[in-house]
Amino acid sequence: MTWTDPVTLSQSFDTNDIPTEGNFDSLFNNLLALLHPYDAALADVDVANTVTETSLWSKVIAANDLGANGWAYLRVDGDVLSNAAGSVILRVKFGGVTHIVSNSFPPTTQNSATRQPWRIDLRLCNRAATNSQLLIAEYICSQPGATTGLGQIGTTQSVGTALTIGILHNTGAIDTTVAQTFDLTVQWSAASVNSSFRKRVAVLLLGQN
Repeated sequence: MTWTDPVTLSQSFDTNDIPTEGNFDSLFNNLLALLHPYDAALADVDVANTVTETSLWSKVIAANDLGANGWAYLRVDGDVLSNAAGSVILRVKFGGVTHIVSNSFPPTTQNSATRQPWRIDLRLCNRAATNSQLLIAEYICSQPGATTGLGQIGTTQSVGTALTIGILHNTGAIDTTVAQTFDLTVQWSAASVNSSFRKRVAVLLLGQN
């Protein structure tokens, strides 16, 4: 699906025309070519005091909604309480296959009794075929320090002392001409009442190119 310059109403219709599907093909195709809201998950999901792998967010992408060159962009925001021994593993799954597994990592660069904000960006794109994907995951978590709200803004010579950051890539070969589930999970290495990884909101955008 590619963008085409919209025509004017006078070019689309003649006097006394009865609108047909053909009159709107260009409009519909252009709407598909734009990233548009596909899912919004606004309820908290708190993975706390457990070592069980837990889904933070999951959505079935309907058959053919990605097309041959489609993009799905997921933005997930939340916070973490990390004030005990333990690390987390993030997993990105699509079509029942685990494509990305992070190393077991401290979700923050320092333990704190104050929750710290994190953000995960996931991108899933078909690459000129309905069964060829690139998956990308990015993670960032700030340290505590805000006088109002969570997190901080600042500069540092060593980014790792203020932020936990990372980016991961992998390829996939999932058939998107049938419905497939897109899933993000998290798992703690140790259970503690002082270990909580909480999703606050997740928004998925999708478009075809």
